[in-house]
Amino acid sequence: MGVTEKTGLAEKCCVNTKGTDAFVGVKCQDGDIRIHFPLGYHLGKCEKEIRRDILLLFAVLASFTKKRDSVLQGQAKNYEEVDFPMQSYLHLIRDFLTRGYYREREARYQVDGTGKIHWGRTIKTRKPYIQDLDVCYLDFVTRKSQDKEDELLTRIHEYCVYESFQKVGWLFTASMPAPPRIGKKDRVFKQVLRDKIAATYQDRNRQLFGHMLAIMEYKGDPSSGQNYRYGTYRFEYVWEKMIDRAFGIPDKAEYFPRTWWSLKDGIHPNACLEPDTIMILEEKVFVLDAKYYKYGITGDPRDLPESASINKQITYGEYVAMLSRQKDFPKKHGKDVEVYNAFLMPYDAVSEIWADRVEDIFPAAVHRILKEAGEEVQEDRYRCAGEERSLGMRCIGEAWSDWKDRTEAYMRIKGILIDMKALMCLAVRREKDGSRRLAELIAAGGEPGSCEADSLRTAMFTGKTEDGWGDIG
Repeated sequence: MGVTEKTGLAEKCCVNTKGTDAFVGVKCQDGDIRIHFPLGYHLGKCEKEIRRDILLLFAVLASFTKKRDSVLQGQAKNYEEVDFPMQSYLHLIRDFLTRGYYREREARYQVDGTGKIHWGRTIKTRKPYIQDLDVCYLDFVTRKSQDKEDELLTRIHEYCVYESFQKVGWLFTASMPAPPRIGKKDRVFKQVLRDKIAATYQDRNRQLFGHMLAIMEYKGDPSSGQNYRYGTYRFEYVWEKMIDRAFGIPDKAEYFPRTWWSLKDGIHPNACLEPDTIMILEEKVFVLDAKYYKYGITGDPRDLPESASINKQITYGEYVAMLSRQKDFPKKHGKDVEVYNAFLMPYDAVSEIWADRVEDIFPAAVHRILKEAGEEVQEDRYRCAGEERSLGMRCIGEAWSDWKDRTEAYMRIKGILIDMKALMCLAVRREKDGSRRLAELIAAGGEPGSCEADSLRTAMFTGKTEDGWGDIG
């Protein structure tokens, strides 16, 4: 199989700028492949970086989507985007490019042949020569391993590899492997693979057979041919889950405000309000609301969270503040607990619309200005999908309501933009490296609508924060 240098990945990719209900993932329609990235994603500049971007997107979709997220209500047809075995296709291609086709090996024995001497068979089947007290063999049985070319499992592997290249081979090469020598035989293939998985103890082969079985078990739409979709129309759920994994505590049920109806026949509970994420750092509790809104892309205030969201967030904060005054709470989190609120929205940290907003305090512009002035800057950077960029959090202001006097921190809800690619990297790697930085940004002082935070400036420019960033893997 020949491999071409260019696959035109950049031409297949686009970043969503339209709205929160746009499709995110990969679509193939009549052979035309399009990869749709979420709001605020910054694509790499070369084929290698874009390939890593696509793999990062697939990893996020595999980790954070469920079938319910991919069903578009009101549509005549429900697409099985998440059931599509994307990770299995990718594994088959990578394994094939590294090891080639799987071959069963058989041992062949012969007398006086080339290969390793098999002493057990030699002693059992060959006559020794005895001289004095020495025993010697003049004829040896040798053992040699040989590939079993016609083994059924090899042919199943050929089928699965070809199927994988048909679906996602474009990500690696424009060429295709040879067509399989056997057509699809569902029941036979599945049984062979299940038997082989049960009898195999080598982890690498066992994993390979598991992915082959996943491909065989994917049904899809028989009438769709090579058309497929892998992704979701509800990426706001993915955004919420990534925020929760990157910053949240695992058990947050105690922070849910609850309500009841008292009727003649008894007490009836209602569904509780559930904040997206609770982050706790030292003696501070942060109630985080993940908003997959367009403000970070448009800069238009009309794309910010509306009154209903602001008032609900204040309710969350007020409830946590009430909890902090109860007996057991100080034992867990300290006596003087402060409660903060924030909306977290996506954006591209190096996009042009934010390049000149130095007052928003984030390194992209501030570091550049300081460097031009000849000052040394300790930059906090991360390496993500092959591209080194600034960390990517920015405070854009705060929201409040006229029914609260803003004397408590939770009554002023900070608006925070987070770089989409940065968060995707953190969430896939299951790291919480950004918690301290986010906490400092939310807790920073300043008048409503401003983003002044001298303590954060000091932390960023001296490198005194403890958390760091690394390769995505």
